[in-house]
Amino acid sequence: MSKIQLCLTLLLIALCPNIVIACDSLELLDGWVKKPLPGTKYTAAYFSIKNNSHGTQSINKFSSDQFKKVMMHSSSTNSEGITKMNPVSSLMLLPSQILEAKPGGIHLMLSVKNFELFNADQLISFSASCGKNSSWQFSLPMKSP
Repeated sequence: MSKIQLCLTLLLIALCPNIVIACDSLELLDGWVKKPLPGTKYTAAYFSIKNNSHGTQSINKFSSDQFKKVMMHSSSTNSEGITKMNPVSSLMLLPSQILEAKPGGIHLMLSVKNFELFNADQLISFSASCGKNSSWQFSLPMKSP
């Protein structure tokens, strides 16, 4: 890289403090997975994560080998009291922001492979994708409802 290219890159970084960076600055503060009830096809995961970087973080996908599928959703309730879940394509965390995934809000919807495989207090492993080559691994305990 030439000196001019290096200077332009450093200038761009200085002028764009909210540039998206890798997952390595995410911190799991707490969280849990709701133990699936017998016969159910779905359950949910809730958590709090903090972006400890000076740049914006974008989580594009979650996955877990212990579930068929992991989807990001956001729940909303209309004026008539009807709750609807909407898919979320990505989660954006500003610098130092704490994102709370909780019941009635943003959460992970988990498609159950076999509910008989789950026990309360076991750990569920997840991977979060923040870009082409950046991922973040974390585990959440399973709790009975």
